[in-house]
Amino acid sequence: MEIPGRQPRGARYPAHVSIVDHLAPDQLARISRDVYVRMIDEGMLSEDARIQLLEGVLVEMSPQGDLHLLLGEQIAALLRDAVGRRAHVVTERPFNASPYSRPEPDVALWPPVIGRRTVVPEHLLLAVEVSVSSLRIDRMVKAPIYAAAGIPEYWIINVGDEALERHTEPTAAGYARVDTLRRGDTVTLVALPDVTLAVADLLPEA
Repeated sequence: MEIPGRQPRGARYPAHVSIVDHLAPDQLARISRDVYVRMIDEGMLSEDARIQLLEGVLVEMSPQGDLHLLLGEQIAALLRDAVGRRAHVVTERPFNASPYSRPEPDVALWPPVIGRRTVVPEHLLLAVEVSVSSLRIDRMVKAPIYAAAGIPEYWIINVGDEALERHTEPTAAGYARVDTLRRGDTVTLVALPDVTLAVADLLPEA
């Protein structure tokens, strides 16, 4: 006789259940940015943990391979040389995009901050994601978050297609314009229009 509540003999259940696929959006209890920061401050989440808050959901960041790491540093170095003291170039630093999102772009231009350098900004001049294995999230999740936050320019370094996907003209519904740039093209910063970079320098070596 089967005992109520006991798994039937021979039944098999998956080790990983994609529960989000079976729930309506209004059934999800989102975590606010304030709660997320408190979790870090109280040691519930390690500051070294590769987790970011996107629309109230704790999302694991993709592991960084050598190409991802080196390309991010290369882009950061090029931007530092180009913008000088007019902006702070940072790598893998969070910014407060909304009450429910605290993403960590691979590279970002922070506005100049005088006397308040410990404050996490709520606005960026540029966000850059190096996309080796995270293209879907970078396009479908992060782009709307960055647009709603009013970030004037967002780059996806699409490593697989050897292209720079440039998102501009942010709106509450997303970026109104997306241009695909390739080797031989140049890109001029929206926030600093006197800064122009060769796209080839932002991509992996051919």
